[in-house]
Amino acid sequence: MRALVFSLIATVTIALPAWADTVRPWWVERAFAPPDLIQTNTPNESEGRAGPMALMPSVLSLIDESADRYGIDARLFRALIAQESAYDPTAIGADGEIGLGQLMPVIHRWCGVDPFHRAKNLDCAARFLSDLLMKYGDEALALAAYNAGEPAVDRAGGMPPIVSTRAYVARILAAAGREASPSL
Repeated sequence: MRALVFSLIATVTIALPAWADTVRPWWVERAFAPPDLIQTNTPNESEGRAGPMALMPSVLSLIDESADRYGIDARLFRALIAQESAYDPTAIGADGEIGLGQLMPVIHRWCGVDPFHRAKNLDCAARFLSDLLMKYGDEALALAAYNAGEPAVDRAGGMPPIVSTRAYVARILAAAGREASPSL
């Protein structure tokens, strides 16, 4: 049995794909992201040119593109995605949230996107956040609505009295380099 385990380990170690040796940036490494999210410029030795992964956009470039498309500050959107999914495109929340933007089913149906497609998920999340920013005119309230839902913000007439939502908003604003509002 022990010999079988050692032979299996040796086989897996020898058969590791080429991307196993790439240096992963901290935001991808801590996000448990699959290697296709890493943008590398390492030449493929056998072909003498950049490998296919050099063409794959990183999560951060997709976040920045979606933020630009909807006129959202990229730092705020990055902080939101970091808080929602830790940059993990396969994240699934306990209440049914899916992907990088942790989209609820009603939201990804509203956008008409596949929530497991990372670029479309981010695009929908940016579109939704942009709509919330226009509706509430305040980053803290828009983030609270993203987290607790628009009805909770509307019922409260401002920041909902939910401790976890207030902490969520404060963490995102701090990560984005914003001052926390006095209502938190």
